Amino acid sequence: PLYLIFVGLCHAALRAGRGVVHVYPSFPASMNMPHCILLIDPDAESASSTRSVVQTVAKKNKHRDMLFIELGKDQADAVKFFNLEVQETPFLMIVRWDSGMGRHPFSKFRFWFPGEDRDFDDQVNRSLTEVDVSSFVTRFFSPEGLEPWVISEPVLEQQNGFAYQLVGSEFKEKVMDAPRDVLVFFFAPWCGFCKRVQPRVEALARRYANTASLSIFKFDATKNDVDHPYVNIDGYPDIMLFPNDDKLHPVQFDHTPEEQCTGDAKPAWCAEDEHETFIGFAMEFFMQHNSLKFVPPLEDPTEASFRETFDAEDKSEF
Repeated sequence: PLYLIFVGLCHAALRAGRGVVHVYPSFPASMNMPHCILLIDPDAESASSTRSVVQTVAKKNKHRDMLFIELGKDQADAVKFFNLEVQETPFLMIVRWDSGMGRHPFSKFRFWFPGEDRDFDDQVNRSLTEVDVSSFVTRFFSPEGLEPWVISEPVLEQQNGFAYQLVGSEFKEKVMDAPRDVLVFFFAPWCGFCKRVQPRVEALARRYANTASLSIFKFDATKNDVDHPYVNIDGYPDIMLFPNDDKLHPVQFDHTPEEQCTGDAKPAWCAEDEHETFIGFAMEFFMQHNSLKFVPPLEDPTEASFRETFDAEDKSEF
């Protein structure tokens, strides 16, 4: 389904006579093919020569199962489809659509210009040559392959709150490779409901700060890739538990458990206070799903004062 959305965006640009300039081979033949995608500023002086370079490489690689496509930098929908914020062009990447399953069926591989920083775009010579593009394509198809590109903010030097805020480059180490269960709160800074749920997550992280079998993180999914083959965040907020014995299959966590506390047959963890309801639900959830031995912490006597303080703060930003 994601691929068809992308194709629809490209066809819309083609019909409008803008954005998509060169496509080889045709879309219908390319559903399972890797895409070599060139993002370019059509008004730049180098646009014509860069286009010629990629078209030449495309013709020389007709024997490979790969689609070559050019997108104008002004095609915001197609660019944002890959969670990109491209400041400098030309920008070249390969997308492999068959690398995953379910909700996350693609991986990205970026061409790095010599001297280009891997966190930010530096002022470097962004001239693409035929050798550059040919070598990039050849290395993609080689047995060694290319290293997937994970979009990431820099690691945050200052943390706010009790839930550590992850960035994309840390996801594998702190979630997938960590020898414990991990709960991740995926948010968007502009999401109003996220701001309502965040203090609950912070209170939960404080309550379980000294529990060795569990880590609780928050993650801005609008600026960072989730380095996981089956997870694609398409709505906010989203909370998932990644069990220690099965990180590939996270368990969905209900971020509004108070909705279950209506009527006469209420769960035992329901409370008058929404924070206590959230924490009570979480304790039962952890006991049911945690793969490591989970020992609930003792009540923190400063919890109530912490919650009052946190609720009083301006939560307009994470």
